[in-house]
Amino acid sequence: MAASETEAPLTYAEPPTPPEDIDAYKDGFKYLLWFVKLESLSMMGVAGFVLYMFINYQPQDSYFAIGVQGNQEQLVGLAEPNMNKAALLAWVSAAATQVTTFGFTDYAEKFAAAQKNFSPDGWKSYQEALVKSGLLRNVNLYQQIITSIPISTPIIQAEGLLEGQHRWIVSVTLVQTIRAGNKKITRYLPITMILVKMPTAQNPMGVGINTWVELG
Repeated sequence: MAASETEAPLTYAEPPTPPEDIDAYKDGFKYLLWFVKLESLSMMGVAGFVLYMFINYQPQDSYFAIGVQGNQEQLVGLAEPNMNKAALLAWVSAAATQVTTFGFTDYAEKFAAAQKNFSPDGWKSYQEALVKSGLLRNVNLYQQIITSIPISTPIIQAEGLLEGQHRWIVSVTLVQTIRAGNKKITRYLPITMILVKMPTAQNPMGVGINTWVELG
């Protein structure tokens, strides 16, 4: 009978020894996380700054007006509106309607009543527009009667200071009906006005038309 073989005892490998620089790895990882957080905060700060600039510093349109002497100046906007805009626009509609509604029998009286809505320069510019268009000549020649009404609410194109005085640039389009006997024609008349402050003794609204330009 063969001699029994002796089994070798089992041996177990020693667990791996952690590298000596494991603490350095941990510290490096912590610094990496800190750097990522810092970058995220920086990006959020930049995004917030861009949003703030976009909201508060959007480019504004610039408007210019021609002074009485022909000089061009930029209108500088004010921080607060100078007066109630709804009331101002209602006044513009009424003033434009009044001065452009007249007939061959009453134009002198109508003009005398409407002149209070103009400054001296403004009234001069309106009379020049009448002469240029030939409207008053035709009213007398063909015994015409003219009625006007705005087709929509006037629009304030610009508001601000010009030559040290507060002004408004306002545009409105009138539809005019011209009658002579049994004949009638209709036309559209775009108008641009520059308004200025005036003494309330002359106009209760405290404003007046300083420039009248007919674009039709």
